[in-house]
Amino acid sequence: MAYMKCKIHGENIASLVSEGVLDFVLGNSKDLELNKIHYKDEPGKDYYFYVDEDFLNSLQESFGSNILETIKSEETAFEISLELKPVCPACLNDRISKHTT
Repeated sequence: MAYMKCKIHGENIASLVSEGVLDFVLGNSKDLELNKIHYKDEPGKDYYFYVDEDFLNSLQESFGSNILETIKSEETAFEISLELKPVCPACLNDRISKHTT
């Protein structure tokens, strides 16, 4: 869990996203094929990683399975999270909502 301070939204627990999604949230890219990876931990809490298509394809090559199915392995979720970047969750939600409407 990482805390971050956003210039717009203040302090938040960071969302973890691929570099392509981070570029999209920051306004450095206009379009994005957004994918959501779902991780459910042992107590049953849900977490989501937002990733771009290229990142998803590289993950599927590395793990050799459909990574979009719910991940239940803490080790797998941790390995994926090491490749992700922190972003303000409010900025992420704002940008996603504008992208999908």
